[in-house]
Formats: sequence, C-alpha cells, structure tokens
Amino acid sequence: MNSVNIKLTNRMLRIFKNAEKEAASSQHKVLQPIHFLLACLKEKEGVLGEIVIKCTIDEASIRNLMHELDLKSDKKVTSHTLFNVPITNDVLTVLEQATFYMQNYNQVYINEGHLLKALIRANMLDEFVSEEDKKIILKLGTTSRDMVAHLHNYQFPVSISSNIRRVNRDDKSKLIHFVESHFSQEWSETINSAFLSTTPPIYVAFDHNSFGVRGKIVGCLG
Repeated sequence: MNSVNIKLTNRMLRIFKNAEKEAASSQHKVLQPIHFLLACLKEKEGVLGEIVIKCTIDEASIRNLMHELDLKSDKKVTSHTLFNVPITNDVLTVLEQATFYMQNYNQVYINEGHLLKALIRANMLDEFVSEEDKKIILKLGTTSRDMVAHLHNYQFPVSISSNIRRVNRDDKSKLIHFVESHFSQEWSETINSAFLSTTPPIYVAFDHNSFGVRGKIVGCLG
C-alpha cells in the first residue's frame, strides 16, 4: 500500500508510537495488530477512554497470551515506512482495511475508529477480546455520537436554504441508503433508531437541482 497517501490524526500518531513501544518490549520485537489495541487503551480521553471504562479487557492477560502465542508464532515479517520496527503482514491488512473505511466515509485522515473497526472486522482480536467487548468497541468507537458544543453568542440565520429541511417519514429508506453508502451499517442503525421518535431530530440536505420527495440527499445532520 502507498504510505504517501496515508494521513493520521495526532491521536493516531501517538497510538502508532505506543504500538511500536509495545512491540519493542514483546518476545520477537515485531509489531502485531494486538499492539494497536494495547496502544489504544493507553488513550484515556474521548471514546477510547469510555471503551477502557466499559470493556472488561485486561492488559496483563493480553500480554501473557501474546507471549504464549509468540512462542509458537511463525508469522511472516515485513516492513513499512510508517514504522521503525518490523511488522507482520497482518498489520498491513489492518492498515488497508482502516484506509478503506476512511475513504468510504469520505474522510482524509485515518482515526482510531477506522483502526478499531479494521482490527475487529479483520478478526485480529478474536483470540484476545470477548465477543461482548468487541460489540462495545464497535458501538462506542465506530458509530455516530451526539456532539454537544457551546455556541456562545452565535446568532442563527433567520432562514435556512430551501434545500435543507427536517426529515419526514418518506425520507427514511432514502436516508438510510445514503448513510450506508457513504458511512457505515452502524451509523444507519443509529438513523433507523431516530425514526422511532415522533419527530426525528435529523436534518437532510438535497442537491440543489433535486429538492423534494424524489430529491437526491447529499448530506445529513442529527
């Protein structure tokens, strides 16, 4: 894969650095996918901090199991310009998956959500993490979240574009298809749940040439 096109958030840069430290202290000094998870657990803020609190993952148990597996490990080793230590081919698989998720979400930086989803969907954590904890990680780390911000003295405009409006029941299937196509199945489940409300708190934007029931949705906020 072309590392020149890979951009990482500052948090991801820390995660990669800490993953390398985990690898350096391991049996064979080789970076493996599980080192990414251990590095994520060191991040105590935001979604990763919530994952640490709500999951039953024990770092000591993971390291012990890693040691047992390393003793009988015969994984192929390679290198990558993003890392200063040797890596397994599984790490390349995770990076490719994470990049795919980033692009699928129309984003330009790989973040911890892309990484965690790649680790789980590529079955890299199966020997270390329970199914329940994987569900928690996916729910907390890769789904849309409520983002509350203080707007201070911001004044809302008197009117908004005629191409933006609150959703109605007729928009449901079209909006879910839009979210699944541009984001993820997990996000579409969140949208579907919102329609259980009498007045879903979601606004949709339409292409300026196709407003109305048959209009093309180009964005949403909720």
